[in-house]
Amino acid sequence: MQKVPEVYAEVSISVRYAETDQMGVAYHAHYFTWFNVARDELLKKMGIDISYGEKLGYLMPVIEASCSYKLSARYADELIIRARSEFTTVARLIVHYEIYRKKDKRLLATGKTINILMTKKGKILLRIPKEFEDILRRKD
Repeated sequence: MQKVPEVYAEVSISVRYAETDQMGVAYHAHYFTWFNVARDELLKKMGIDISYGEKLGYLMPVIEASCSYKLSARYADELIIRARSEFTTVARLIVHYEIYRKKDKRLLATGKTINILMTKKGKILLRIPKEFEDILRRKD
């Protein structure tokens, strides 16, 4: 299998009231939810449907996540979340994120997640399964 190609995705999200504290600042943990939304879009662009993978018996748990906060997101801010996959040949997905405030293009946060591929029985896979390999080849 060749390296998985670098793929980019971008999503827009508006900060909801329920995601903020009394000062209108977004709670730090919600950034990881926003990363997840962007990662799902990235996987769609790669042609990988998470529910299809689950039907085949595969799971993609997050084994590492980080976020570096630069500026606060606030209630009603329109955010742009950019996700970029990192090249890899093993059964893991490394994604880098950037969150920008739409109105002034200010960088609010950067982050990274690492997902691995495993079976529902807990076996960690060291290679990308043929079903996913075939999908990724079609995207080249």
